[in-house]
Amino acid sequence: DKWVPEMEAATAEIFPKWEKALRKKGKAEVNKQTAQVACNVLIRTLVGRDPKASNLKSNGPFLFQAWYGLQLAPIATTGGVIPHVLEEIFLHTFPIPYLFVSCFYRRLVKFFKKHGAELLELAESKYGLDKRDALHNIVFFMGFNAFGGFNLFLPTMMGHVGRAGREVHEEMAAEVRAEAARHGGHLTAAGVMRMELIRSAVYESLRMSPPVPYQYAKAKEDLVVETHDGRYEVKKGEILGGCQPVATRDPEVFDRPDTFVASRFVGESGRRLLKYVVWGNGPADGQTSVSNKQCAAADLVPFLAQAFLACVFLRYDSFTALPP
Repeated sequence: DKWVPEMEAATAEIFPKWEKALRKKGKAEVNKQTAQVACNVLIRTLVGRDPKASNLKSNGPFLFQAWYGLQLAPIATTGGVIPHVLEEIFLHTFPIPYLFVSCFYRRLVKFFKKHGAELLELAESKYGLDKRDALHNIVFFMGFNAFGGFNLFLPTMMGHVGRAGREVHEEMAAEVRAEAARHGGHLTAAGVMRMELIRSAVYESLRMSPPVPYQYAKAKEDLVVETHDGRYEVKKGEILGGCQPVATRDPEVFDRPDTFVASRFVGESGRRLLKYVVWGNGPADGQTSVSNKQCAAADLVPFLAQAFLACVFLRYDSFTALPP
């Protein structure tokens, strides 16, 4: 019940900043403000504390990004800023020492230890977890799974939706406002889940641009990987590399695979395609469990993205954006 009201409150804080920038410069930067939204919504909802009124202040996004950024170095690329051969040597070859991120991580741990006492008590009393283990798991979930996925994805989603065109925007705005009108002009969690076009646009953005496009793993046993037109034998111990956009833009599955189609997942036939959207290291219609490696925030990130997009179209009729 807290997620959507907190999203409304967090977006209400950034929209005036966007509008001020638009009046002054004719454009507004999305990334910086969406990072603050992600941080504020997660912490206010799960911890019940406003980060601005704590030792985090407005530095939460920086601390999270500084900590998880180096963890992603093994699969990161500079986009040509550094020659590929140097990327391989300095980013993809040697483990980066914890020393470089320890000060950021300690500040996050201190915050959650002090203000997340209720969560830690719940972890111990209900789930039998050691409080110390629970503390570090909470930081990882909040920082890497939830904030990391949400922060990487929101600007990309805005880029895709912003280029969808006024006609699509009008349909989205109508869907959002009709639902909000049933609740005095405000959004609800159930209402957000009923917004089929908004939901579809979020998953289409995840299909076009998965937040973490590459995965690597070592085969634990001999296996055979099958595609539409071939079978590939993999031996135990061999390294597997996966590029998600190759799968999520598969022309055998998706019509116009390289085109953003906001309504792609609307209706029963559209929902059946969700199993091919593997952005969270598993089917989008699957369930995270201890027996798989699907993202722990596989449901939370899309839901919060839907709530964010609903807040946007509750306020604005249409917008344009640079390509993601």
